[in-house]
Amino acid sequence: MAYIDPIYDRTMADIIQKTFKGRFNIVDWERIVNNTSFARELVFSLRGVPIPELITMSTPTRTDKPTAADINDLVQNIITVQTAAQVAAANAYTLNAAYENGPDKRGPDYQIVNAWEKVIDLIVKYHEMVKVVRSPICGVGAAGAGMTRQWMFRTKRIVLGRVPICGFAVCGSGLLRQNMFRR
Repeated sequence: MAYIDPIYDRTMADIIQKTFKGRFNIVDWERIVNNTSFARELVFSLRGVPIPELITMSTPTRTDKPTAADINDLVQNIITVQTAAQVAAANAYTLNAAYENGPDKRGPDYQIVNAWEKVIDLIVKYHEMVKVVRSPICGVGAAGAGMTRQWMFRTKRIVLGRVPICGFAVCGSGLLRQNMFRR
């Protein structure tokens, strides 16, 4: 599963001019479902927090029209990932998963769909950035374990400043006097 670039810049002009962005179709539905699953896996792999399983979504066909229950399940999956991710920019969006069937009931409009995709994109972009700056505390394997298999690699904070490459003093020099610390 790969992340698919979202569309969150729909406007009323797109709807009036009937552009590609002005329609919500199977491609949009599958992109949102895929990106939500991708975001869940990314958050789980980087943060290690337990995230509830997402509601299984059926693959629509050209003749299917999503019901209110389908839309609510889709939005509930996004809310589940949003809650687990705890990304401040994404939490600024309040999503609603209480749509009802009926001709007199209001469904999601283009601004709401933009918000769905923007929340997912903010979560993914934030965690992709975290993945880049995450570094191991100690680069020396202990007891034969590889660097990425050590528990400290997965559980320690994100380091923004300089950190020693290795926490052990070499040849009697102090930790801060090692050349590897100054790089």
